Amino acid sequence: IDKTTKRDFIPVQYFCQYLIGLIQNDASGIYNVGSGFGLSLDEICSAIICGFGEGQLKVLNGSVVKGQFVLDTTKLIQLTSKKLNKTQILTYAKQLGEQIKVVKNGFK
Repeated sequence: IDKTTKRDFIPVQYFCQYLIGLIQNDASGIYNVGSGFGLSLDEICSAIICGFGEGQLKVLNGSVVKGQFVLDTTKLIQLTSKKLNKTQILTYAKQLGEQIKVVKNGFK
């Protein structure tokens, strides 16, 4: 897919926090669980690469923008009073890159 493709990325820890909030509030019905905004594949990969300290996103010729989506999380936010922002997600992605670097270096 093209690096400009936007998706509703959400780190697992935030997904779990939302899930706990739904359980604690005895929620019933259907709730969209996501960040509620789009981040491009380029933004996510760049943050991971930044944390790792090296690398590059390779884009193949003919890559197309496809499968873009952003969930409407209004109902979820109203119930849990928790709203994510772009900085939280990109910080998480950078930390993920840092953790990958530790594993690559043999837990040094």
